[in-house]
Amino acid sequence: MDNIEAPYVFAGALAIAASVYVYLSSRTNEAKAKHLGARLAPGPKRMFLIGNLFDFPKNRWYETFTSWGKQYGDVVYISLAGIPMVILNSLEAAEELAGKRAAVYSGRPYARMGLDL
Repeated sequence: MDNIEAPYVFAGALAIAASVYVYLSSRTNEAKAKHLGARLAPGPKRMFLIGNLFDFPKNRWYETFTSWGKQYGDVVYISLAGIPMVILNSLEAAEELAGKRAAVYSGRPYARMGLDL
């Protein structure tokens, strides 16, 4: 009887593993951006779930960010185990995103009552 149950247990475990993989892969920032029709900024190739965790420099990070800027452009996107990070490699990119588009990227609610009084 154990020989008959083993294939069913294996098939069930495989189905559960596949379901977990599909669920986790649909929850990544890349999948969310694709669903919304947006594109993420270019950056180093990311691994599943851990992103660029092993690519992130432990020291002299400014040299790595500068080389990524030369390779990928002024705006570089990396993910550190699910934590998104955008690296701005020029003053123009920083002024564009932080100054001109601050309302779009700030993520803070507008306090209408406090500011209108």
